Amino acid sequence: MIKKGWIPCLEFDEVTYLFNQYWTLWKLPMFGCNDSSQVLNEIEQCKQTYPNAYIRCLAFDNIQQVQCMAFLIQTPN
Repeated sequence: MIKKGWIPCLEFDEVTYLFNQYWTLWKLPMFGCNDSSQVLNEIEQCKQTYPNAYIRCLAFDNIQQVQCMAFLIQTPN
């Protein structure tokens, strides 16, 4: 994601319906992020703040202005 120049972003949702289109944004997208440890740090902060939420990571291409990647990081117990 970072090597391709995409912008990482985290979202979370505490609703049980996993495929909800509207997730809550965790902070702002990480514009200018060039170190994966920054992303991992934000993931840990989000997990600590919302331990019972679904958390996903997204990547956006700011040239084509599209979402290029999304994957689930955490599912609640």
